Amino acid sequence: MLELDKFKLQSDSLLQIKPKRSLRRRKGLFLRGPIPISWLAIAGNLPGKSLHVGISLWLAYGVEKQSRFRFTPKWYGWFDVSPATLRRSLRRLQEAGLIRLEYRPGCSPIVTILEAPEEQTP
Repeated sequence: MLELDKFKLQSDSLLQIKPKRSLRRRKGLFLRGPIPISWLAIAGNLPGKSLHVGISLWLAYGVEKQSRFRFTPKWYGWFDVSPATLRRSLRRLQEAGLIRLEYRPGCSPIVTILEAPEEQTP
């Protein structure tokens, strides 16, 4: 005969069960998606640190919650990108049709993230 009392939980053991930690409680910055893989594939095939700059653009996009934003050093400082490399990478991303740039004298560029041209499949 099966003794069900053996399987009964004690009230003390219920207090020891810890709930799983929610992802919403984590601190720090995270990339917010969805990020089109075709966009990343095009950026990844560009020379230099274009992909690094592209990822920092998506980081800024996720925090700012707008596709058009001022691209200040707080966004690209994570990747140790020099000002010259940044300018080249932004130019390459614009030439690839991934972003649109607006420059104003003495200010950080205003970037608009665009949809990737034509889906590329492997």
